[in-house]
Amino acid sequence: MELALTFIGAAAAAFGAYELLERLRPGRRMALRGPAAPDPELPQLPAWAALWAALWPDRFAPSRARGRERILDLLRRAGYPYPSLGAYYANAVLTFGKAALAAAAFGAAWVLLGMDPLFFLPFAGAILLWALRAPEARLRRLIRRRAQAFRSNAMVGFAALGALLEAGVSPSEAMRRVGETVGGAFCNWLGFLAARMEAEDLEEALRRAEAHLPDPADVEMRLFLQALRDHFHHGQPLAPAVSDLREALRQAMVEETAARASALKVQAVAWGVLAILGMMLTFFLPAAELVAGLRR
Repeated sequence: MELALTFIGAAAAAFGAYELLERLRPGRRMALRGPAAPDPELPQLPAWAALWAALWPDRFAPSRARGRERILDLLRRAGYPYPSLGAYYANAVLTFGKAALAAAAFGAAWVLLGMDPLFFLPFAGAILLWALRAPEARLRRLIRRRAQAFRSNAMVGFAALGALLEAGVSPSEAMRRVGETVGGAFCNWLGFLAARMEAEDLEEALRRAEAHLPDPADVEMRLFLQALRDHFHHGQPLAPAVSDLREALRQAMVEETAARASALKVQAVAWGVLAILGMMLTFFLPAAELVAGLRR
């Protein structure tokens, strides 16, 4: 096993040195691309990274990867932080490849230092497991951030949309204007919905817009989509519904802010108690040692 780890570490060091030299000379980069690439949806990759996609297509090849639909859904909800699905999997391949090279290099160094290689295996497994989970975990973090920005921007978007509707502007035109002039996560989503309503059937446009929500369980956003259905199918006025949703969203944000402030207050009290205990120990322990010394 020592010989195998040493060989793998030497190969990893060679690949790392090659990659460094290729970065210094980008015009001479060798990559698997086109018909020779492991997947036509993958962008240009270094040869050592493309090797992982070829060896593990169920994980890294976009057209064959398990969980492809789940990743597409996460990309939509995150606001497309990658330009394409292939770009996401290319990032995943590079992340895993770099982690594998690092683990191999550390393993070789571990063996050369004369340590038992069996103790290194859990550490290497943790590195590789992190590398496999990191790209999807990043998407989920981006979704949470977008969901927060979405609700914050919705206050402004609903206010602007309600004013345009009360002025007699049609819903699709009002949403288009809000998306073009106000900006932000929610307002851009309104502009996207308006464009889909002009190009597609209403139900299809609403389903597509719902798929792009960062939080599909967001009550106010689902009520807004239902208000659009009621307006176009049953002729119910949209402006009062938008006003009610804006007020409901404002109240929900006030309650969330109060809950967050309460949690911070509890944490501050807890840290204060711990600080007082630490000060008491700092003062009383030296005194106790001094008394014990005098008794001796």
